[in-house]
Amino acid sequence: MAGRGDPPRPDQADPRDETGQRLVDEHAGLGARIVQHETDHLGGTLCLDRAELRSLATKEQTEDRWSTAGLAAAAKQFGLLLP
Repeated sequence: MAGRGDPPRPDQADPRDETGQRLVDEHAGLGARIVQHETDHLGGTLCLDRAELRSLATKEQTEDRWSTAGLAAAAKQFGLLLP
């Protein structure tokens, strides 16, 4: 299953080292998406909780839509930046 959720947004984690000193690390783009996804795991939030339900599609539907569009078109549609 595939779907679209909120676009990636700059996010800020608040990790701390073994002494409690704050280690601020800022993320944007795909990095922000990954940090948000992993943070959601800790809070019990599922991908489906953030997905736009009307965007959900089966593997076959996704392949039909994107198999000829190309990587650049897919990345643009999902708000991702390619190197």
